[in-house]
Amino acid sequence: MGGIFQLALGLLLLSTQETVQAPLEVLKTKHAAVPVRINGKGPLRLVFDTGSPITFVRAGAAEKIGLISKKQAEGFSLGGLRTMVQAKTVEVEGAAAKDLNVVILDHPTIGVIGQFTGELDGILGFSFFSRFRTVIDYVAGTISFTPNDYATEEVFGSVMRRVLLGTPDQKVLAPPAVWGLVVDNAKGSGVLVKRVLRGSAAESAGLRDGDRIMTLDDRWTDSVHEIYQAAAGIPAGESVTVSILRGHDKLELTVTPVKGI
Repeated sequence: MGGIFQLALGLLLLSTQETVQAPLEVLKTKHAAVPVRINGKGPLRLVFDTGSPITFVRAGAAEKIGLISKKQAEGFSLGGLRTMVQAKTVEVEGAAAKDLNVVILDHPTIGVIGQFTGELDGILGFSFFSRFRTVIDYVAGTISFTPNDYATEEVFGSVMRRVLLGTPDQKVLAPPAVWGLVVDNAKGSGVLVKRVLRGSAAESAGLRDGDRIMTLDDRWTDSVHEIYQAAAGIPAGESVTVSILRGHDKLELTVTPVKGI
């Protein structure tokens, strides 16, 4: 009797949760796409992919809805650049996930699929749909989302942060172009140059171990995160001014990052 009561109670609770139904577009390639709004902007045309641990958006679409700047988007066109932002909301027809990490990435597979199906903007992955009980109806061409209480650690997000921003004590400044710097947070203003890699763009520009970078391309760099953000929009081959402190001397150096392998 108790088991029947608990089952009935569970079904009652499930029925009180709001289910949202959205259109499901079945593509020629047998992928499925859904309309997605990020921070209320869109819709974007994202592939619904149960095999993807992350949600990602191509750079052009991310710029269009304001997730990244135009200069950052131009850097992606050279290849190799990726970054991650936290969206306040990612929504499919009213089914919304809050504070969701979105990777900005021009994935070649999405580009190829788009040649056959029309332009696609990225992939909606596990980071979103794990927050819902999801039902796909291919006959009706719909997908339904019912909120659930499932919570999981977003391990891939942590991996991406390490790839993009490095470990807590040391960060290598790399994408979208190679600078050849290992940097760390400094005591006081600026960012400390822990190591200049031999034969790198940084060494050619005259940077040395122990220098403190104050600005990069006229942007203040008081943390590793800020210097990464400043460097993220600089494509390979573009020369920028880096202002540094070397002891008590203020210097301005010109660095031209190079394309990675």
